Amino acid sequence: ALDCVDVVSALSADAGKTEQLAQSLSPWPRNNRLELQAVKDKLASFVDAGQLGIFANGYWGHPAMKLPPEVNLLAVSHYLQALEYQRKANEIVTILGSKTPNIQNLAVGGVANAINLDNQATLNMNTLYNIKSVLDDMTAFIQQVYLPDVCAIGAMYPDWLGYGAGVTNYLAVPDLPLDGKGTEFDFPGGTIMNADLSTVKEIKSFDDPYFRDNVSENIAHAWYDGDWTRHPYHEETVPKYTDFEDDGKY
Repeated sequence: ALDCVDVVSALSADAGKTEQLAQSLSPWPRNNRLELQAVKDKLASFVDAGQLGIFANGYWGHPAMKLPPEVNLLAVSHYLQALEYQRKANEIVTILGSKTPNIQNLAVGGVANAINLDNQATLNMNTLYNIKSVLDDMTAFIQQVYLPDVCAIGAMYPDWLGYGAGVTNYLAVPDLPLDGKGTEFDFPGGTIMNADLSTVKEIKSFDDPYFRDNVSENIAHAWYDGDWTRHPYHEETVPKYTDFEDDGKY
């Protein structure tokens, strides 16, 4: 996203300095002077023609945009690369029969792709390795471009972290278990209270007592009778429908 990036400011960037900055952030091979200069030249041609194309509706030059020109150039370059990788991701959809978001090897909505490693008309080893190759490319882009950019740009807008703050207690339930017992997860879980990172507490399993015993549900703003807060094991839900109420049931 270019919400924090001044695209036009990138025209005053030095491609060499941008290369040095980029290489300090990640080993991404396309963080080189030649490619960055090519992006700058392409952007200049858009501006000179008075047609910014996909960049036409930005608030370029707004005082809230305070990234240095080199960071702006790097972000624009990576944005254009992201469009390439979006197309690359669609190659997987094409291989899987151009049906999405269905899970392609299950008959969801009547769509199925057979897997037969010895049949060229089905998903076989060649097509599966093609999919793996694309996924490997996507993984490298996310790890070496997307995540470093988020961290780098976010670090330059620390005063924005408080904008829109509402509830500052966060819960992440562990998901995508890596073992049959549900004790290791690809997405770990835990809690953060009052937006204070010193309060981080891990949820180690689906049956973690900290998670199991502290979950509760409140029905004050639901169409049920009552306004209690109880553990799901001990609650009851008696329907009580009313009209929409701004400060009550909805």
